[in-house]
Amino acid sequence: MTQPAAAPAASHGASAHLTLLAVLLGGALGHYLPDVAAWLPTWLGALFVRLLRLAAGPLVFLSCLRAVLALGDLERLRRLGGRAALYYLSTSALAAATGAAFSLLLIDEARYAPAAPVSAAPPFEGGRWLEKLIPGDLLSPLLHGEVLQLVALALALGLLVLRRPPEERAWYLRAATRLDELTTDGARAALRLTPLAALCITAELTRTLDWGTLRPFGGFLWAWAGATLTHACLSLPLILWLAARARPLDFALRVKDALLVALTTASSAATLPASKRALEERAGVSPEVTSFVLPLGATLNMDGSAVYQAQLLLFMCAAEGRALTPGLVLTIIALVLFSSAGTAAIPRGGIAMMGMMIAALELPPVYLGLYIAIDQVLDYPITALNVWGDLVGAKLLDVRGRRS
Repeated sequence: MTQPAAAPAASHGASAHLTLLAVLLGGALGHYLPDVAAWLPTWLGALFVRLLRLAAGPLVFLSCLRAVLALGDLERLRRLGGRAALYYLSTSALAAATGAAFSLLLIDEARYAPAAPVSAAPPFEGGRWLEKLIPGDLLSPLLHGEVLQLVALALALGLLVLRRPPEERAWYLRAATRLDELTTDGARAALRLTPLAALCITAELTRTLDWGTLRPFGGFLWAWAGATLTHACLSLPLILWLAARARPLDFALRVKDALLVALTTASSAATLPASKRALEERAGVSPEVTSFVLPLGATLNMDGSAVYQAQLLLFMCAAEGRALTPGLVLTIIALVLFSSAGTAAIPRGGIAMMGMMIAALELPPVYLGLYIAIDQVLDYPITALNVWGDLVGAKLLDVRGRRS
């Protein structure tokens, strides 16, 4: 009787190993045999990302609505939401502080002189948060993958349903559950393409990347690597072990498939189906927690972005000859925390927010070109760290919820 239940876990583990092998093989082909890598079907990688993004919108809305209805009362919803918000704020602040510390050690003498004019900072409408939260119609969030708006819609609808009689609430919960399961099945079908898509995406990236553009930023890259590894391999595992008494290495192995999808797609939203599947089938996290916490984390919890953006802003300030005072460092950390909530959960989603922060620090708009040049490489591991933070948070909140 236990074999059918173990089958999904075994299939999931095999897919993770194939994906890891595909990433390594794709990187080797793109770097050492670019002519061979050019023959790989790049459209397969693009199709994979589009399918995941297509499933992500309905999955976010339905899973979040299902979680709200399953929780059943406002007190449980408030408790889970409050814990999630505290976790997101704390880990993002820790990530930004870690990045700033490594920057002060390794790149305080950096100099970067922008050559020809590059991209100007896109406009950022900082006062229009209400429009970012509440859509003008019901279809736009689904069509454009606006995760924050989808979460807001699901919460609003869920709160309205909770005011209905118990028999009506049960009917809505059954409907949301069936639709959520249908959407999840579609996402699982798309995830079967993960190994082949990872091979094509990694090979194309390493084949077309101009590695020479990164040579002038050696100090920054060392600082970024040190801060990223510290947060990913020390801070988050320590939080997981202390707060949830879970073994970090065992947990990482159970959710490695989701991390590999994040590493190859550079999209937190596109990784949502893989994250939900890994947590529920391999890590024992309840669907109520994953359905509510993961969509929030995809748009609010940006540990990798916090490390990277804090360091890059300090790098730019140092390049302009500014003294990296404690006040400036705290200002940058505050800006990064503010921007995390507005960063889109899609590839290159932080460009507009970086433009806003460059303007807030009165840096030349031309510095956005530095962000774009480096982001084309680092966006993939940055997304993986963002997703790792989401996965740790979901596990932690699930364990804490069971205890209470």
